[in-house]
Amino acid sequence: MIKIISVSLLILSLNSCKGQNKKNDFSYFEKNDDYFTRDIDINKDGFKDKVVSSKKNMGDDLIFFLGNEKSKYQFALKTYNFSEDGGFVIDDIKPLTNNSTNEVFYITTYFDGSGGAQRINYVAYEGNKWKLTRSVYITSDWRSDVNKEYYCDVQQNIALDDKKIREKLHPMPDETVRDKVCKSRYKFEDTLRQFEENIKNSVNYTGIERYQELLLKFPINNSNILQYNNIAYYLYEKGAYNESILLIKEILKKTLIGLWHGLIWLIYNGNWVIKMRLKNPINNTFY
Repeated sequence: MIKIISVSLLILSLNSCKGQNKKNDFSYFEKNDDYFTRDIDINKDGFKDKVVSSKKNMGDDLIFFLGNEKSKYQFALKTYNFSEDGGFVIDDIKPLTNNSTNEVFYITTYFDGSGGAQRINYVAYEGNKWKLTRSVYITSDWRSDVNKEYYCDVQQNIALDDKKIREKLHPMPDETVRDKVCKSRYKFEDTLRQFEENIKNSVNYTGIERYQELLLKFPINNSNILQYNNIAYYLYEKGAYNESILLIKEILKKTLIGLWHGLIWLIYNGNWVIKMRLKNPINNTFY
């Protein structure tokens, strides 16, 4: 009986090793629907390598196979693709080119739930090893301003062969400190007219930075200066005076005919402020 058990264990051990060896062979993954593959030179030797990842909800494997001049692929590393149960899931893996750092590719993941947060993980090749250098978290807060996005560049510096990489991964900064440690930018409608309609219909978009970015996205010209006039008026009506004045100043720089009929300087709370006679876009009267 003892001999029979020993033989059985030996067979099981051999089968296990055989299965493991298969997973160290790129051919195992080529037609496996649980994985996807990207061709990227991950060790900067001029040859395209194979980066294999589990698909969404199919695991969290990330596997490297190094290529050569004969297009043969040798197993190099099995690690983590930064997917989480009930959290961020894999989206794609893309190469980095013309990069001044040692970063060779990045892995995009997104939060599989409400909020739409993203996490972009940057991987570098240094000293014959790969490491996660940083993660860029992109998120917004639907409770305060869904169109304001935070970009949080979080330093990681974790070797990909570190067995505790999951535990060492730094999370997104807490919302109480994002204004201090993250950069922000705004999402805009496809056209300035759509933006104007949203302002008119009581979507209260405030913040000087928002309108500085709006002016960059849609520079003032003869075809949209009336739309900017309307936006400035709606902002003024909603009490967003600083935002309105910003647009007024830019309009005055661009127009010669004067959509605005003068400036009246007033003292308010001890500070000089500007109050404009704003043209009401609804009935063409002046406020």
